Amino acid sequence: MLEGAIHPHGALGIADHKPPVLAGNGGEAGDGGLIHGLAVVEELAVGGLGSGIQLGVFEVVELRLPQRSVVFPGGGAVAKQQGGEDGSDEADSGRHGDGLCGETRVRQITNPPTRPEKVSLPRRGFLRSLRLPPDPALPGALPALPFIPLPFPSMIHYTGIADEAGNALATQIRATRELGWKHIEMRNVEVPGFPNGNVHDIPEAAFEQVVSEVADAGLSIVAFGSSIGNWASQITDPFETTMERVERAIPRMQRLGTKFVRVMSYAVLKDEAGQDLPDQLEGERFRRLREIKARFDDAGLTLVHENCMNYGGMSISHALKTLEGVPGMRWVFDTCNPIFNEDRDHPGHQQDPWAFYQAVKPAISHIHIKDGTYDAAKKDCHYTLPGEGDGAVARIISDAITSGYDGFFSIEPHTAVVFHSAGGPATGDPSARAAEQYQSYVDYGRALEKLVAALPGTPA
Repeated sequence: MLEGAIHPHGALGIADHKPPVLAGNGGEAGDGGLIHGLAVVEELAVGGLGSGIQLGVFEVVELRLPQRSVVFPGGGAVAKQQGGEDGSDEADSGRHGDGLCGETRVRQITNPPTRPEKVSLPRRGFLRSLRLPPDPALPGALPALPFIPLPFPSMIHYTGIADEAGNALATQIRATRELGWKHIEMRNVEVPGFPNGNVHDIPEAAFEQVVSEVADAGLSIVAFGSSIGNWASQITDPFETTMERVERAIPRMQRLGTKFVRVMSYAVLKDEAGQDLPDQLEGERFRRLREIKARFDDAGLTLVHENCMNYGGMSISHALKTLEGVPGMRWVFDTCNPIFNEDRDHPGHQQDPWAFYQAVKPAISHIHIKDGTYDAAKKDCHYTLPGEGDGAVARIISDAITSGYDGFFSIEPHTAVVFHSAGGPATGDPSARAAEQYQSYVDYGRALEKLVAALPGTPA
């Protein structure tokens, strides 16, 4: 019995009695891996979750996944699925389980071609396993062959919260282009004639300037760093305030073609002495997040929760409770936030970034890159270049890539600006500070690229 993983950028050769061979093929998003040849498929499992589909002697001709569709060459009649009705010429398998799969179509093999065909798979969502009987009743039958699973990393996608280069839109665009990147994660932005503000809160005329200038620069906005439920928002605030932000964000994300919106689970409730209150109103937090998520889901957008100074960032157990309380919610993991957050699971200690990452890894769709060491005197981090602090940045990036992560690595340096700092007022010449802030952002991006390039097995 042949069995094993087919990675997003791997290929499995199963034709002409040749042993399975995995080989990366690179390419842009959507290129995925290649499967060569035809096979007698006994079981097909898609995306790592959900039950397999019993196919019998069939060829997969189409695999549908969220927002992606891949057509296999030579499509024809669709065969039965496990638990389906036998004898029909065509039947969709439908969704099964909670995995990445959407639906799979197959066709029965009658006269297999002598030369293998190539089939492209999307990078998100891939064939998890392919099992072949040792002696299928087909011309040119395949013997049982050994299988050696190998990791094949995704392409690397970079972006950044560009207001850390400067609030001005022109500055954010200039920094992104200087890095040679094509994408911005937009949080705050300032355009001429309008005050600085979150992208979902600025006046409509200011937003129109953002749309125009981003398009003219050939860039895209991959995520909104929204203020929805953030560390400055209290769970006791009227929910209407939150939903107003949601309703402003949705049409703007759709206009820009933005996929992700970063949200949080509201600030930690504290007493007058600054201690955590025993009742964090978690039921109300989860209720609100479920409603917020449903609204973004309905709009075809993806909500991602960040571990920060909020309920879900209080500890690993709080994060897991949040994910359980809001089914289907995705996560944006920040590599450095555990360092400055007290670990409520282990009072008196800071959180462990690697342990936190491992705990929420199945839900991660976006990663913020930040690094530093904890400064007990100021109860915050001393922020560093990526890889120079205690954020396990290299280890997390390496693990994410080799695990098939194909999302963005988004820089949030904090080396020249701390967005939620309670520190004193800035001093010095404003133009000199602006130049330092800009250069710090660009240097950070280049340092991340250098760190990733040095990791073993990562693509160029």
